[in-house]
Amino acid sequence: MRAIIYSLLAWFFIASAAHSNDIRAELVEWVIDPCMQVGAAASVNEYDREAIDLGIKREHIAEIMLASRESYIKDLLSKMNKDTTWEARRAAYPIMLKLCVLGFFKEG
Repeated sequence: MRAIIYSLLAWFFIASAAHSNDIRAELVEWVIDPCMQVGAAASVNEYDREAIDLGIKREHIAEIMLASRESYIKDLLSKMNKDTTWEARRAAYPIMLKLCVLGFFKEG
């Protein structure tokens, strides 16, 4: 009986971690990555011709920007309720994306 309980507890913690990773991946896919793509495109005036000639592309800049936003992603995840339904998250993602994109234009 104890082995069954331990197995169930282990499964619960693994499932919780996987669920948390799913929400992180979902947040990156629907909010953070699109925001970084827009931010990279909006900052095109900062690219010099040499960088472009060397093959630097908007996608590369967006990947670098995404990698530098890990603490931002963790902060957003900590504020999200892990039990929120897909419907509620789906409604929130466009708002979160707009706020993120607006942040790029306030900085510049």
